[in-house]
Amino acid sequence: MLLKIKSKELIPFVGEPIWKVETDLIPTEKETNYMLTREFQDKGTYHLGTDRDFLEHKEIARIKEGQQNLFSQYLDILGIQDDFYISNSWVTLNNKTGHINHHRHLNSVLSCVYYPHCSEGDGIRIISRTSTLQNGWNITFNRTRPTIFNCREWTIPVRPGTFLFFPSHLFHFGEPSLENDRIVIATQYMIKGNFGSDETYDRIEIC
Repeated sequence: MLLKIKSKELIPFVGEPIWKVETDLIPTEKETNYMLTREFQDKGTYHLGTDRDFLEHKEIARIKEGQQNLFSQYLDILGIQDDFYISNSWVTLNNKTGHINHHRHLNSVLSCVYYPHCSEGDGIRIISRTSTLQNGWNITFNRTRPTIFNCREWTIPVRPGTFLFFPSHLFHFGEPSLENDRIVIATQYMIKGNFGSDETYDRIEIC
């Protein structure tokens, strides 16, 4: 599938490789209806799909193909060629003003969130314990303006067709929907293979 990339940006917030890609990959009406008619759990501020292998459904194979193409590019940016696989994928639905509390994706190495439907200006907030500057110096600096270096929280705006790739250990927060209902597909990637060596006494195998 040919995926048109409108823009891409590497955001090194707190030194982490966060890659934002805006694309023309917008679900068809049939694909959207399929997402909306899944079984959901009411989580109060959002609805969580009950299927943890959501991207494996043939009805949205076009979306998975596009995401996997971008994930390969993300690995190239990271400069690694290890074997990753999708360990979990699910869909969430936010009604207007709905949000998802801060969390991280456990038992995975890398993650992706894709926004098939959202309002212009919706955002995901990345949260760190300290800012980049405070990692080295525990000082309350006098900021002239917020930057990715002096803040411990950073909101990344999204629009329909946006993909965001990031390390799974990063805490993040789905900010309230501004106008329309929001659909998000989240994916966790786990690694497998042999790592290290016998010579350095650090060889392991992850299956």
